[in-house]
Amino acid sequence: MGSQANEQTQAVTGFVINHPSLEGVDIKNDVLTLIKTYGTNCPFTLADQLGILVRYKSLPSEVHGFYYAVLQRRFIVINEADPYDVQRFTCAHELGHDILHRGMGYYFIEDHTFFASSKFERQANIFAVSLLTQGDLPGSSESYREFCIRHHLPLTLPIEQWLGTWVR
Repeated sequence: MGSQANEQTQAVTGFVINHPSLEGVDIKNDVLTLIKTYGTNCPFTLADQLGILVRYKSLPSEVHGFYYAVLQRRFIVINEADPYDVQRFTCAHELGHDILHRGMGYYFIEDHTFFASSKFERQANIFAVSLLTQGDLPGSSESYREFCIRHHLPLTLPIEQWLGTWVR
């Protein structure tokens, strides 16, 4: 997008469209830097260290969680009815939105850009898998199920489709 469009968007919204997350996103580097900086890959600990408040609420069963920011306070809301492995993945996914897409709310994306929000959801899923596995891939004789169990990943989510992106 041209700089004139960026200036117009910034004047209206206070936000520049050519946010780094819209260009060459380096999820692998972001994850490794985060783990190295904070000495953990636990999404709950990382959220706390980054000043993000994690809250558990009753949500519809199809909603695992969401991320939002209000007055410079950041929140991750997680469905209290989900099992722990899904809550952990959800926290990692929402942390991905904070790291990769801060300042880019769903409605901003839908109303002001040509990007499909699914691109950002996919990036957050890749971030979550990368964080929770610390970039590890299944061993040559390890099944997908065994890999998920080893890394405490929810078997109910399509983790396998996000694994291959780590090595690219």
